[in-house]
Amino acid sequence: MGHPAAAEVVNAVCLLFARLTQHADIKQRPTAQSAANVLWALATMGHQATAEVLDTVTTHFAHITDSPNAKQRPNAQAVANVVWALGTLKHTPSDDRLLDCFCSHFRTLLQSQDQRTRPDAQATANMLWALKELKHAPAHDVVSAMLDRLLVLCQTPGLQPKSQEISNCLLSCAALRLGVQPACVETFMYHLLGMPVSRVAHQEYCNIAWSLAVMGCLTISNFDALLRQLSFKTVFEQLPIAERQQLHHALAWLKPAQGSQQMEAWSSLRSRLQAVAPERPTTKLYVPGQSEMWAALALHSLPYKVQVPCGTYRADAVLSPCRSNGADVLMMVERPHDFITNVPRVLGHVAFRNSMLGRCGIGGGQDRAASGLLPMLNWRAVWFCLLGVSLWGGIHAPNASVLATSVYWPSSKQNAASTRSFSQLQLMTQTVTSVATVLLDFVSALLV
Repeated sequence: MGHPAAAEVVNAVCLLFARLTQHADIKQRPTAQSAANVLWALATMGHQATAEVLDTVTTHFAHITDSPNAKQRPNAQAVANVVWALGTLKHTPSDDRLLDCFCSHFRTLLQSQDQRTRPDAQATANMLWALKELKHAPAHDVVSAMLDRLLVLCQTPGLQPKSQEISNCLLSCAALRLGVQPACVETFMYHLLGMPVSRVAHQEYCNIAWSLAVMGCLTISNFDALLRQLSFKTVFEQLPIAERQQLHHALAWLKPAQGSQQMEAWSSLRSRLQAVAPERPTTKLYVPGQSEMWAALALHSLPYKVQVPCGTYRADAVLSPCRSNGADVLMMVERPHDFITNVPRVLGHVAFRNSMLGRCGIGGGQDRAASGLLPMLNWRAVWFCLLGVSLWGGIHAPNASVLATSVYWPSSKQNAASTRSFSQLQLMTQTVTSVATVLLDFVSALLV
């Protein structure tokens, strides 16, 4: 695919295939398996076909899943391959109901009376992984059916999931903030820890530890077991920085309250983790929107610091309290891709980060500090909107979750339409209310 001529040939074949899906003679249209094969091949080659072609082939595949002829409907592997291809190509269908259609058909196959048609562990894990890549949360009954299937396969010799499949499953559930029952976690952990260490990648141990922490399912005993397995591998391998951070984030989440009986066990884990994966200073990471946030704060002459270490994270900005007895206010930039596409909530890693930042520091009055700051940022939002600048911002404070809803200042009508969510609409209402209040006060002063 490195040669330009090869890419042109693939594009021509894709265009021809897309036209065949709309052939006047229904019998001449491609089968579901053919459509799945084309999408799978494109993803495997890393060839990004046009959005129109991908949508056409995907829509054709979705229509076949509703065919009255059961023999024409795609099997579990074909459905998983289509969604996996979309996830690999990072292409969300223009009609996101197509993904719900695929999930619904996959659930039907999971619950089929015919054991031979039920998805295997690889197909199930690939579905979840692809939905994570597309930031699309499946319905609760679909998730339950997938996890139930994996639990059964864990106890079925010859069909048991591999470590990568368990890792991808838990990582996807954490990213999309899907509920996982404790019994499911225990079964996965038992199956994983029973595997030879040589068959499990260190990345999978780290992914699982972090995922369980994000979902609120991690225990000291689970972390201890995963760390023990990792200690055998790190004798010969050096853990990458990203995986070290995962482990330290997970351990920080486990930290018990001072004076707790578990503090000794936690301190022991911390010492062992430092030996396996020494903690490094939190690296500075500049993301779009930070400079605009800082400019907004500077415009209002608000005292603040940037890139401040807070536990295992860095706050994009920390506002100094206006009063001597006030508390610092932590601010983080949030962007459109930090949100799940089909439900109004942030992805798991963002929610986890916000929760961990909320643990930093002790102090009162942070609710008043955040609520007092928000109107000023709302006014700045109007100014940025007029300038055509895009910015996400979240306000957080010690011992609290998100104190002020995430706010978005659209740079264009297209951006606004594609990323608007409940929290954004709530902000718009607050902004309009603030503007109306000021105008009313101004008119009242003139009348007096």
